[in-house]
Amino acid sequence: MNEPGLRGESGSEFYLPELGPSGDPDLPPACDLYASGRDAMRSLLAFGVSELGWQVLWVPTYFCQTVVRDIRTEGLEIRSYPDSPLDDPGQPIIIEDERAGAILLLNPFGLRTRSRPVSSTCCRLWVVEDHTHDPWSPSVANSQADYVLASLRKTVPIPDGGFLWSPKGLRLPPLPEPTQQRSAASLLKLAGMALMRLYLEGSIDDKDKARSLLLAGEEGIARGQISGMPSHTRALLEAFPAHEWRNRKRQNFNRLSAHLGGNPSLAILRPTAEQAVPFSLVLQTLSHPAREELRNYLIGMRVYPAVLWSLDNPQVSGIRAEDLTLSRQMLSIHCDGRYDLSDMDAIARIIHFRLGQSQEPG
Repeated sequence: MNEPGLRGESGSEFYLPELGPSGDPDLPPACDLYASGRDAMRSLLAFGVSELGWQVLWVPTYFCQTVVRDIRTEGLEIRSYPDSPLDDPGQPIIIEDERAGAILLLNPFGLRTRSRPVSSTCCRLWVVEDHTHDPWSPSVANSQADYVLASLRKTVPIPDGGFLWSPKGLRLPPLPEPTQQRSAASLLKLAGMALMRLYLEGSIDDKDKARSLLLAGEEGIARGQISGMPSHTRALLEAFPAHEWRNRKRQNFNRLSAHLGGNPSLAILRPTAEQAVPFSLVLQTLSHPAREELRNYLIGMRVYPAVLWSLDNPQVSGIRAEDLTLSRQMLSIHCDGRYDLSDMDAIARIIHFRLGQSQEPG
């Protein structure tokens, strides 16, 4: 294959994949399914304030600031603690605050197999783990946190979805029924995913229609009241071969990282243990201009990387210089179950050519 992916494209939003009876979603059996991970978080925070007396939520300095904006809850202060994918996962997090509250521990880019230890002066600190970047990590099944949550549509080719679970069997907030607004938004995105697949297979030529439906659906999912997972999303999730996709992602990551590992213009963020399966292959360039040059070149070659995340306009104070530097130098290259090893070979050729280390790709 001379170009990565269907129709020579790689990255961007999920299209609707082939799903079937081999599905094994393998989520925690007692988890509640929400329309999004953000809804699961909003529900838990409102419950924490009203029922558990939470007064403060601690979030990593390297974290999606749009999420921080959207989960603000009346009566709850959001503060940051220093953590990024570059921090030592064995180094304890020190929280000095006497108020009751919760700390959000992130598995950044799926690189860790266990959460960082926490030392606190709080009268009571609940631990909430966010496993969005690898919901099937062994650290989910082995979690000792009070609560675990994840957004599923980031790693699973479904239009929406998230879950909330308590490894300790603690009481969960009431799970709402799916709202009409969220179900409609989910169906819009599902239609866009179906059209995107037809476009990538060459059956239709109108990519803009697929894109407009995907964007409209995503915007609808981000608005409105907290919602349970729509029934059609549940059905798609039940048919999802989670472990097959995770194994393929591991193989793709290993292949692409082997290709790019010796490039002096790039650093690769690597997992802390073999059991970890990274969310994507995350590159760090030597500078922000170098990142932008590579990003624009890849888009021109129909490889669509992601930036996770911009910290230029933070919603919380305490963002460190090294956090901002990483956010301005990183690129996330998709290597999920949509792709195979030949796709990784093609992406590596494209990147090497741009950086002057190989012949023209293809």
